[in-house]
Formats: sequence, C-alpha cells, structure tokens
Amino acid sequence: MINKKLFTVITFLFLLGCGYQPIYSSKESNFAIEKIKLVEKNNINRKIRNVLKTYQNKNTTEKVYGLKISSERNKVILTKDSNGDPKIFAINILVGVEIIENNFIKETISFKKTLSYNNSTNKFDLKQYEDNIVSNLTNKIIEEIIIYLQSI
Repeated sequence: MINKKLFTVITFLFLLGCGYQPIYSSKESNFAIEKIKLVEKNNINRKIRNVLKTYQNKNTTEKVYGLKISSERNKVILTKDSNGDPKIFAINILVGVEIIENNFIKETISFKKTLSYNNSTNKFDLKQYEDNIVSNLTNKIIEEIIIYLQSI
C-alpha cells in the first residue's frame, strides 16, 4: 500500500517537471508572414487569416513569406434512402495557398479535408453540426499550413 502511494507521488512529481511546451507554438517559429491576401472573403479564409496573424510582424530574418489564400467548401450527398432523401453527407474543404517570397511565387500547395456524416431530421442541429465539422476541419488545415511553412 505504501509502495503504491510512493510510486504515485513520484510519478506525479516526475510528470510535473517534464517541461511540456507546444511544438508548433508561434513564439519559436522560423518564419514570418509579411502579408496575407484572401481571394474571397468567406468564413474559412477569415479564420485562417486570424490564426496566421500571430505570425505577422515577427522580427525574424530567416524566412519571410506572403500568402495568398483561397478556400472552397462543398457539401455532397453520398447516399440516399429508398425515398430519395439524403442519408449520408460529406463536407469537403479545399484550401489553396500560394507562398510568395521576394515578390515571386515560391510554391503553390493545396490542403484537402473531408468528413462524412449522417443526416438528421432536426435541421437546426444538423446545421450546427455542419458548422462544427467545418471549424474542426479548418483547424486541422491551419495546423498543416503552419507545419508546412516551418518545414520549407
């Protein structure tokens, strides 16, 4: 009994002192974003811009990029029931990013995320669920953009 308590306390103290830090924190990035241009003003583009603003105006001399962002959201019916009503939907989010360095397009890359889900009779709940899906997929794409910018 004493050994279990002692083991628990030692394990807790060890984990407390491990010094956790987020890997992709904006404090230690090796790039900065000079300008973010949105092709169209939609919610996905605005969310990406707002998150990437933390990387603007950094005093780094390593890599400074300009970004041109475009996004597209599609809702597709995957299956229908015997009456012809939609049964399963899929949301596709496609984000294209042009990376500009020294006024020249360095790279063009696209990120795509898809998620399928079942239809609901309550249309309000379905709309809320779809908005939540879009937000989560957009967050994943933002993480991929940041990881990509750090890797080039």
